[in-house]
Amino acid sequence: MRNNLVYLREMISFAGWRWLFAMTEELFADESSLFVR
Repeated sequence: MRNNLVYLREMISFAGWRWLFAMTEELFADESSLFVR
């Protein structure tokens, strides 16, 4: 039971980091494209 809870918590934290990264990518898409090109 505890292993399942830890696994679930790790998956949620991983999804949260992915979501935060996607949000920041959307917010700074224009600035990053200016820097890249």
